Amino acid sequence: MWKFKELLTRYFEILIKTSFKLFSINKTCMNTKKFLKDAFHSALSLYVSAYMGLTGYEIYDAAKRNIQEDRKNHQTSNLDFHSFEVDMCSETKSLTLVGEIHLYNKTESKIARELVAKYKLIASETGMTSPFSLSFGNFLYSTILTFPLGLQMFYYQLGSDRWHSSIRTIANNNDIEVLKLESPNNGFNSLSSKERIMFLGEMIKGAALAPIIYFDARSDNNITLDAKNFPYYSSLVEKRDIVMANSLIRILEDTEADSCLAAVGDAHLPGIIDHLKKHLCIEEVK
Repeated sequence: MWKFKELLTRYFEILIKTSFKLFSINKTCMNTKKFLKDAFHSALSLYVSAYMGLTGYEIYDAAKRNIQEDRKNHQTSNLDFHSFEVDMCSETKSLTLVGEIHLYNKTESKIARELVAKYKLIASETGMTSPFSLSFGNFLYSTILTFPLGLQMFYYQLGSDRWHSSIRTIANNNDIEVLKLESPNNGFNSLSSKERIMFLGEMIKGAALAPIIYFDARSDNNITLDAKNFPYYSSLVEKRDIVMANSLIRILEDTEADSCLAAVGDAHLPGIIDHLKKHLCIEEVK
């Protein structure tokens, strides 16, 4: 591994030196336009080479780490469980809320399979959503987001080994209907036009630096979420908490099942629980 790192470092050094030589050759004789054009092409070549070089190293490193059984055996679960007894007047129902980061490692997927086997009523943020269920504007926006967001997810999954089936996926694979807690349009509609542009810009910037995500993802077991400092906290978290909590209340009221398993993003848990406590008689089971 270290020999590969040394070769990669040396490769980058050569590219940088070559770029500086290009800038210095006949610099005084070049007109500004040609100089800027050559500088741009050199910078772009250097950037693409670094991007591809890092990607190659990371794929090699991930493959080497994945064959080491100790890595998989020491993966821990970041799923956050909260169980409640809900008084529905005529009967008491149980509700299990699971906070997830939507991408599961092997340990979390194993736990998810055990959970799905215990429940017949399962809900998640948007269930298995078809892109064609979105409005045209949201479909177009989500299509534009697909590449920069997907690229970042790829490097995160590569570093963290989070490629495994989630509660929602496992349930659907076992022909268990997953109820939607919100409309697929809800996440987009909660953003203002200005926020949509800013969010897209941040995703494009993130995609440009995506290989760096791999190194952060390697410390997967130390995941911490600071949702309240998220710049779109009000739009993408608080507003959606209320929608999903109201959907859970309707599910508990309208279905005959005496227990429900609901998987939501970890950032949504506090808001959903607070809203449920305001409208239902619930008691957390420790």
